[in-house]
Amino acid sequence: MEQIRNILVPVDQSPISVPTLKLAKVLAEKKDANLFLQCVADSKIIKSQETVSSSLTEDFMKLSHENFNRMIQEAGVGAMNHGSEVKSGVPFMEIISRAVDQDSDLIVLGSLAWQTIEKYSLGNTAYKVVRVAP
Repeated sequence: MEQIRNILVPVDQSPISVPTLKLAKVLAEKKDANLFLQCVADSKIIKSQETVSSSLTEDFMKLSHENFNRMIQEAGVGAMNHGSEVKSGVPFMEIISRAVDQDSDLIVLGSLAWQTIEKYSLGNTAYKVVRVAP
């Protein structure tokens, strides 16, 4: 089995984000691996705000940074963090791009359970990452 050296942990500020970070911390400790943390603000949300006001976009990104930093502290992964980023884009594409760029051996994703067939047919970020990531 390959050694796990780099773990990417993308979160979306949902209720599952902190438990996902905590799980990744345990895995990183057991495998003596590096944690890389990521939060991607969906560009669709950003674009919808830009039509109202550019200051809303700035406020949204500022709030995303603050929430991300709070989650990092709450999960206790700050000292293990080897790089974090908050950016806007298409979440699954940004996750895959970061995983490739940093040579991730593992991506730890949290996912809320699919509750309806409609959600499944629309897809979600975790599903898309699993289907497309190398």
